[in-house]
Amino acid sequence: MSGPLLELHEVTCTIGGVRAVDGVDLAVDEGQIVGIAGPNGAGKTSLFNAITGFIPYQVGDVRWAGRSVRGWKPHRIANSGLMRTFQNAGGFAEMTVRQNLAVSARRWDGPGIEEIADALMLAEHMDRKVDDCSLATRKLVGLAIAAVRRPRMILLDEPLAGLDDLERDAAVNTIRLVHRGGVTVLLIEHVVDRMLALVDRLVILDLGAKVAEGTPAELADDPALRDVYLKA
Repeated sequence: MSGPLLELHEVTCTIGGVRAVDGVDLAVDEGQIVGIAGPNGAGKTSLFNAITGFIPYQVGDVRWAGRSVRGWKPHRIANSGLMRTFQNAGGFAEMTVRQNLAVSARRWDGPGIEEIADALMLAEHMDRKVDDCSLATRKLVGLAIAAVRRPRMILLDEPLAGLDDLERDAAVNTIRLVHRGGVTVLLIEHVVDRMLALVDRLVILDLGAKVAEGTPAELADDPALRDVYLKA
């Protein structure tokens, strides 16, 4: 494969008469960590939904590993190695954390499950039902579920939201751990200071459109980044 691992060209999604994603271009190279920031309603999660097949895009194209995924179902995209997490979901509620990780990894034990669980401070929750876990723990479970699949790329939807400082440190360390294992990362996050310390490049959305893009150093004094802090 030549070119970016994930490439979006003028992707546009209209939902209920509202243009949720407006002509977004984006390229993520293999091995990068790229962040997406923007105020509430900027179109960040809608963009993830379009990439992963949960909503259709009416204009433009999404290319994954050199192939267009237009019309692909979410499970086909996930099985191709492009995994994602959701803001408040942490797997099957009536199953234990261990069972969720085992189902995701398609085995009861193996390299990665215990390592990721330990890194995410989930060891004490492994035999607890997800439904009995706190929101913060459920979010960590969602990250772990995606990570144990050993995807080629993972899309993280606000992995730090709802976590305290210690849990955020654990989540950031696990994202780095997964990345060092060869996984490309694209993430949405409102905790902008943590994201700036993590990503190679940052994309800023507002009202569905891309308004800025660059390295954290390049965007340090950009008014669009200041707007993220003020409007998020």
